[in-house]
Amino acid sequence: MIIILSGCSNRNDSPSNGYAIEENQQENKATYPYVVHTESSTWYLAKDDIALLGEEDYYAGLTEILEDMEQDFADARAALAGYIYEDIPPVDIFTDFCGKAGISETAGAYYNERSNFIKLFDGWDTAKETLLHEYVHYLTMHCTKTPTTEGFWAEGIAEYISKIVCKNRMLRSTNMGFSDDVPVI
Repeated sequence: MIIILSGCSNRNDSPSNGYAIEENQQENKATYPYVVHTESSTWYLAKDDIALLGEEDYYAGLTEILEDMEQDFADARAALAGYIYEDIPPVDIFTDFCGKAGISETAGAYYNERSNFIKLFDGWDTAKETLLHEYVHYLTMHCTKTPTTEGFWAEGIAEYISKIVCKNRMLRSTNMGFSDDVPVI
């Protein structure tokens, strides 16, 4: 475990997918001591979540998400081309698997429209199921001249794009509670 943690603070070490885990230099570094930058996102990794899951499982789950996330996010941007801006800034993503935010009792994740970030609850399997949906909210509420913010329309578009239009590799990577004997259709 010490080896994993020591690798987290070194900019040259990275998980198997090639993304470097860096020390957070922002104001929130006490709660989120580490960050990961990808083309489409900046991840803030919660100290309490790492302790909750254990370093090895926490970083293994992050690696699984990152393996599919960039392609899923690119698919969503392509599906919304013409409606969203051409240049999309990276979205901030925070983990809160310990459920410190009140909304964690009723949601697996959410996009905060006012502060412009995604927060993930419950763990990596829930993140795989919800992250693309929340990213579509980010695109349709923050990255367009005509935001879609009304409940039914915003949720309908996010569900349609993330579950029907896009392949959603992150979601498909979960076994949804089925045993390994059940064939995938």
